Amino acid sequence: MLDHHIDHIVARVRVGERDVVDVGSGTGALARRLAELGARVTGIEAGEAPLAIALAKPRVSGERYLQGVGQDLPLADASADLVVFLFSLHHVPVPLQTTALAEAARVLRPGGRLHVVEPVAAGPYFELLRWVEDETAVRAAALKALEAVPSLGFEAMDEAAGLHIERFADFEDFTRRAVLVDAARRAALPQVVDQARAAFAAHGRLENGLSVFEQPVRLFHYRRSEAPVPAR
Repeated sequence: MLDHHIDHIVARVRVGERDVVDVGSGTGALARRLAELGARVTGIEAGEAPLAIALAKPRVSGERYLQGVGQDLPLADASADLVVFLFSLHHVPVPLQTTALAEAARVLRPGGRLHVVEPVAAGPYFELLRWVEDETAVRAAALKALEAVPSLGFEAMDEAAGLHIERFADFEDFTRRAVLVDAARRAALPQVVDQARAAFAAHGRLENGLSVFEQPVRLFHYRRSEAPVPAR
């Protein structure tokens, strides 16, 4: 349901001919869609496997991908107009989540925008994923970290609740994608595969031959102050 998130972004900021950073870009799906809209996109991804997939795909419009982490972005000061964390802030180590938001402030130009979408610890997809990795604590920490955003030089522009949809061809499709997001999950799977398979059957609904899982999310949109970013 990527188009839903694209709609949220373009309703709040013009992306055409803007420098956009996708933090935690995975296999590049969001980066490619933003490039289709005319953005100059840099995807930042820590994982070697998803980064390799992104790099292997044909470019849409010159988008680039760099290996890096949200808490230490490999980008120059004031080099971006929009920074997006789409389901990625909670993957930053908890003690460094505020640092990652400060990094967004550093790379944004005055007046630039920060767009964050974070899942909450509830809903059918959460009930499935928790067998592979229980993200209750890290999701709560990411939402808590966002409370520090005003002190980092941002003005809150919008906050809303929403619903993200995940679709899988089968249970094996789910496990493949779950491990791709975080390779550390691979070790947990053999011990919980039966429980996870049961949760897949219990919490999903069939739609056009696919298993569909809803995930409640929170959406946040901020504007970078014109003033210098406070030193951390």
